[in-house]
Amino acid sequence: ITYPNSRLREDADFMVAYAEYQQSPKFRLDQQPTKNAMESFQTFINRYPSSEKLAQCNELMDELRQKLERKAFSASMLYYDTRDYQSAAHTFENFARDFPDSDRIVEARYLAVKSEYLLAKNSIPSKQFERYEVVVEDFESFQEKHPESIYLEELRSYYELSKQNINKLSDVGY
Repeated sequence: ITYPNSRLREDADFMVAYAEYQQSPKFRLDQQPTKNAMESFQTFINRYPSSEKLAQCNELMDELRQKLERKAFSASMLYYDTRDYQSAAHTFENFARDFPDSDRIVEARYLAVKSEYLLAKNSIPSKQFERYEVVVEDFESFQEKHPESIYLEELRSYYELSKQNINKLSDVGY
């Protein structure tokens, strides 16, 4: 910082963050520039908590957060669509943890449970028991968090099938 006491420093710091914001690529590309821009805006907000640009910073950060959210959901869907259900379940759970206020949180949790079920169903017998148990636990958690969800009926069928399979596998000694 060449002129740390300049009266123009606030504007210069904002412009640095804004320049990084403009470097943020489309959501399908690497999002490191997006994360850098968010860090710069956060630094600006921390340094100038009463700035007139605070509302604009928050709006731009919300836009960047939405881009990261879209990227994360898209990556999860890619795993799901390619039938890599273990990775899909994991990334949907991460999505739910990282973006708890997302408009897609219910869908992500639904797809996580469905992925767990499909993983269990397509697993070798020695892995099925524990994987069906995960489906049962995840369904119960989903039902508790989203009792009015449109996905509940479908997930309940996976839950029932999982319990039946657990009983069958218990009988055979898995």
